[in-house]
Amino acid sequence: MSPVAALWFALMPLSDFFSCFVRRVARGKMPLHAGREHFHYVLMRAGLSGRQVLAVLLAFSVLYAAVGLIGARNRLPDWALFAPWFTLLASQSFIIRGLAVHLRHRRWRASQIVVEMPASVTATHYSYATQPTAGGEAAQRSGPSGRCWRVSERETECKIMKIKLKL
Repeated sequence: MSPVAALWFALMPLSDFFSCFVRRVARGKMPLHAGREHFHYVLMRAGLSGRQVLAVLLAFSVLYAAVGLIGARNRLPDWALFAPWFTLLASQSFIIRGLAVHLRHRRWRASQIVVEMPASVTATHYSYATQPTAGGEAAQRSGPSGRCWRVSERETECKIMKIKLKL
């Protein structure tokens, strides 16, 4: 097996090391001191659990190892394997950070859920929940926790509550 094909197996740890190294040197810090810039920290801050982070990093590693094996099996020249390897080495940090931004955005959108609850259920929690205005329109009020809700004319209909969920 070509040494360049073997480099594909180590792409994830090497790109993690070099991206942290370069980022620390650019900030004027010691490059070998501990920090929270590694890929697994970035993905965990984006909201993934430890097992999910492991699955993502393992999937990337398996994909890259497969590229190295396919290149070695097809006897590709070293330059044809090294050029994309070096490109991915330089851009893997942007790929992981882009994934983290996507995950954070998806999590934020999921937290903007509108939940419909029967008025009878919420009326037990808010005693002043179903008080329509004199014009017959729905009353706009704010509950005790500051959440917004809209009450319909009849108590049996649903009212809409915007709830921000912590995921």
